[in-house]
Amino acid sequence: MKTSTLFADQLRYAPFRIMPLSWIRHWFLKRAGVESGVFSYHPHLGECKRVLVFLPDDDYELFVMLPLILAVVQGKSTEDLFLVTEEKHRHLLKALGLEGKCHFGTPRGMRYGESEFSQVVNRLTSQEWDLCLFLRKDFPLNSLYLAKCSNATYRMGVGCESQYPFLNISLRPLDTTPYHLRTLLYQQFRFDPDTAAKNALKVGKHRTSAQAEPVHLSSSNVLLLNLEPPRQGSPWSSDELRRVCEALSKQFRLLALVSDPSQIGPYSDLLESLQVRTAPVPATSGALFDLLRQYKGVLTLDTPHAHLFVNLSEAQVCLLQEGDSPVNEAAITNTRTTVFNRGLPPYELAEKMAKLYLAP
Repeated sequence: MKTSTLFADQLRYAPFRIMPLSWIRHWFLKRAGVESGVFSYHPHLGECKRVLVFLPDDDYELFVMLPLILAVVQGKSTEDLFLVTEEKHRHLLKALGLEGKCHFGTPRGMRYGESEFSQVVNRLTSQEWDLCLFLRKDFPLNSLYLAKCSNATYRMGVGCESQYPFLNISLRPLDTTPYHLRTLLYQQFRFDPDTAAKNALKVGKHRTSAQAEPVHLSSSNVLLLNLEPPRQGSPWSSDELRRVCEALSKQFRLLALVSDPSQIGPYSDLLESLQVRTAPVPATSGALFDLLRQYKGVLTLDTPHAHLFVNLSEAQVCLLQEGDSPVNEAAITNTRTTVFNRGLPPYELAEKMAKLYLAP
């Protein structure tokens, strides 16, 4: 962690740039208040009235946790709930109706000494909090400082024993994946997972965006093809993509989807030659939900946005896994997700998908 990410570019903070992190940690803790009161933990977080959440900065982790967050949000006013997240997530959270309950921080603005940072401190110290749920795994000191400033009774993180007393409760899920953490938190909040999943689908289904441009394709046999690079492994090669598109085009009309417009570049000539159109909005846009509502099938590698499709849309998701790796955890979260081996011959893949997605 670089100290330049922690403090504003002001002369008074210049000495901190040469201080060891251990010293800076002690300084932050002293500023926030070293004391951590004794408490009795009752694992029914659903009874906590005022809740502060530091959302994951990683897209994949955020998308998996959103059904839990939407369950926490239900019935809470902007006074009783505060979500701290990054600016890059604004479009998605706005589309889910959460913008008014969020602070969208920028790396520069969330440094100690910046006015934006001071505004967040004032928000956190102006009232009492029952729970601070810290879902970031990188534990930046400026964010830990904010968590401690909240003085929440429960300041809960994941595998965070070394972060005491900034955080005072450490969760240890059975596995490191966010799906296992979500399951553990459902238990701590006493949320029914099926009810939370249905609520998330309902929210995603009813969100609309004026930004969406009509595609003018009949939705009966249109398949969204996600070109986003996978979380692990290699992205689509041009040859692989060509063979998959040629096989699928006999049954489907394809609409390419990307999380960033720059991802189209390596495939633009190929897609044009195959007459594959590109969706008018990136997957990062709130208008994504309009596309997922209009076109019910998605073919994707194990990408971050694949888990958004799985958790917040009613789309039938075909997820291609690498080699002999275990079935992706997303496949067991609902019956709309089907996992195939990425090495499956394209025409065999097309036949299986036609049976799944096309009406007889």
